[in-house]
Amino acid sequence: MRSAKADWARPKPTWQTRIAGVVWLGVVWLALWGEISVANLLSGLVVAMVLVAVFPIGAPVRQGRFRPLAAMKLAVVFGWALVVSTLEVALLVLRPGSAAIQGIVAVPLHSRSPVVSYAVANVTSLTPGTVTVDIDESSATLFVHALTGADLGAVRERVERFERLIRAAFGEAP
Repeated sequence: MRSAKADWARPKPTWQTRIAGVVWLGVVWLALWGEISVANLLSGLVVAMVLVAVFPIGAPVRQGRFRPLAAMKLAVVFGWALVVSTLEVALLVLRPGSAAIQGIVAVPLHSRSPVVSYAVANVTSLTPGTVTVDIDESSATLFVHALTGADLGAVRERVERFERLIRAAFGEAP
């Protein structure tokens, strides 16, 4: 059995990953300058090498199979959550004299995977009215600030549903 610390470890970058990073950053540098010249090419490669040395990027973490039908279900549920929460926030803002009830809810995640945890945190933060405040890596707990915190149980259920759908879409058993 692996420890929680091992689950959160970042893979060490390989030389192929570093070269790919330098090439990609060099291409982006040239695209931002808008013209290909020797000076732009050399300065882009220098900047890219410095960035790759200072911010090493490990190999992508693969954790299972991608399931397209489950990913489509995630997209539909997330899209619906966007619509509903956008309307809730808009009504809260436009209603005269209404006061926003705020709260922070701790949501323990079932997955110890950093990929799943970060995906859940991002989907939660992209939903209007909620933002991920912190992820406690040792206990795999997500802390979410809710603008309409009158029903923190509903916020917790939505985050847990996002986690189940993400785990189903990206290869972990729900």
